[in-house]
Amino acid sequence: MIKKIVDPLEKSLLFSLAILVSLFYTEVFQSQTLIVIGLILLAIVLFASAFIPPEIFNSQEEADAQGPLGMMDLLTLTIAPKVLSIGSSVSVLGLVMYITKPGAQSYLQLTMIGGSSIMICLVLFGFGVLSGTKLHRSIYKAIVYGILLLLVDYYLFF
Repeated sequence: MIKKIVDPLEKSLLFSLAILVSLFYTEVFQSQTLIVIGLILLAIVLFASAFIPPEIFNSQEEADAQGPLGMMDLLTLTIAPKVLSIGSSVSVLGLVMYITKPGAQSYLQLTMIGGSSIMICLVLFGFGVLSGTKLHRSIYKAIVYGILLLLVDYYLFF
């Protein structure tokens, strides 16, 4: 149910944010308000995407053939994507704080918390892949978000 709402909303938000940022930097309009509202909505969508149930198997036959999953499978397929989505949401909120209050240092806590949770999840994904866990393709979107927001956090933090 929630996936049917979150996925189209996320795509439309990313498209509108790309247009708004390009219009801002081409100096068509100088207001950052719409960009901030779009980023806040993106943070809400990223937080809500943490509550989408994971699609580990395509069918019941595939699940029966796989057998029970181990602890590393549980970490990399269910827990880490949820923490990664919440950490990405916190990082986006840190970016919002940086845009709205550029002189204040309050965004540093948000970028540190979001970036460290993203880094821990990416390390867990690396260990999971090395241990033989096959990542589902729905996790790749969260990994791309995590890597991009980790780069933004690094830029804002240092």
